[in-house]
Amino acid sequence: MERFRARLADPAVNAKAWYLLSFAASVAVGPFLNLYFQQLGLTHSQVGVIGALRRWVSAPSAFAWAAVADRRNAHQAVLLATFVGSVAARLLILLPRSYWGLLAATLLAECLRAPVNVLADAAAIQLCAKESDYGKFRLWGAVGWGAFSTPAGWIITRLGIQWAFYTNTIMSLPCIYFGAKLHSMRPAAAAAGNLAHEAKSGAAGKRGAATKGRGVVALDEEEVIGEQAPLLQAVQEVAADGAIGHGGSGGKLDRQPEGLGRGGKHGGQAPATAAVAVAAPAPVLPVGYWRRLWTLVKQPEVAVFFMTAAANGYGWGTIDCFLYMYLKQLGASEALVGVAVTITCAAEVPAFQLQDRLLDRWGVTAVLDMVQAAYVLRLALYALLPYAGSVLWVLPVEVLHGVTFACGWGAGTVNCKTLAPPGLAATMQGTFQSLTSAGFGLGALVGGWVGAHAGWQGMFAVASVTVLGMWLSILTARGLISLLKHTTPPLAPHGSSKVLQ
Repeated sequence: MERFRARLADPAVNAKAWYLLSFAASVAVGPFLNLYFQQLGLTHSQVGVIGALRRWVSAPSAFAWAAVADRRNAHQAVLLATFVGSVAARLLILLPRSYWGLLAATLLAECLRAPVNVLADAAAIQLCAKESDYGKFRLWGAVGWGAFSTPAGWIITRLGIQWAFYTNTIMSLPCIYFGAKLHSMRPAAAAAGNLAHEAKSGAAGKRGAATKGRGVVALDEEEVIGEQAPLLQAVQEVAADGAIGHGGSGGKLDRQPEGLGRGGKHGGQAPATAAVAVAAPAPVLPVGYWRRLWTLVKQPEVAVFFMTAAANGYGWGTIDCFLYMYLKQLGASEALVGVAVTITCAAEVPAFQLQDRLLDRWGVTAVLDMVQAAYVLRLALYALLPYAGSVLWVLPVEVLHGVTFACGWGAGTVNCKTLAPPGLAATMQGTFQSLTSAGFGLGALVGGWVGAHAGWQGMFAVASVTVLGMWLSILTARGLISLLKHTTPPLAPHGSSKVLQ
């Protein structure tokens, strides 16, 4: 028993248990929601409108709740309140019988559920000694979804469709325990590693300095990790306003002064004590939340990343909304559809497990490009499926889900951590997931319209070309940003010192 309690006290085990159980609870109701609406007599168009509005509502909701959590520093409270509220709201879906009542209850549940994964991801990535380890936590969500999908279907088949909501409630109860500890636990190794990373990114080599009034205060790395960590965070928040807008380094908030080379060397020699000056007006005043947010989002690199999130969502929404209808049209049985779902879940596990190696070796940008290419290929293969001779060829295509979803989600989450300055971690995660949801909804709406005019095969062909066009636009924008960075001299803020890169 003592060993079991010790394991539960491990923050990493707590986070993995959260993902496992929360996704197991979600699979009890998510895939069966539209079936419940159809049993109540809703038309296909009404079910489609509810499905589209769910995504459009979740996008601003995730951002708004994450912003509240960041501004109030109330991540744990917001996570628990919205999670419990969303479970209760899903039970309310059982009460109304009219279309408008079902729509209202469903959208309420979606508004409350939207920030849950945002805040959980923001907490989980703080547990990582390096950001690329995030996938090793998130893969447990895929395990929970895949492992409990069959038992959930058996329960609903035996007891009735209403048990989708009852099972979701029962499975959500232990999640409250693990969710309550997500934002209150942080292992010492990860904390030290993250602080050291922040210290090094805010200073050249091993030393940094903060402006206090008009003077310069030198900070040693050991002091930063120890007593001076709160001061470093305050300095980064103040410096972010001047540094983000000019750094253009994809999330590195500081700039390197002239004469300071790699490893903190100055003039070819490493000084015994190096001080790095960060310019700030006197007296130093805290930078407000909205000002820091505006400084972040106006970075060209951040805008390109948001475009990538929307493009990934477009491909995901097209596949998720229409693939199984397409397979049924091609003669696939319910059993084959079930096998396809199982393969998609199984493909996520190794992709999440191994993506840290991809990110460490290739970097976030290359992995996101790989995701875009995989979406183009996957959608094109669906369009070519009628020429394959058998619908069974869809099964190897589903393996690409490990790249399109798991690598895309993991790389995006890691990039949010890299780009976000102090105090905006949850907001950045919320924006990323909101734009992914917005792209999902766009893919569903456009895909439905194209499918009605050109058929499902033509719809997948058009979607492949559309995602290719989005990807080429992203590559073009990224190239222009790189060109401008190399042709435009960096601007130094007013003051006697320069902000570090």
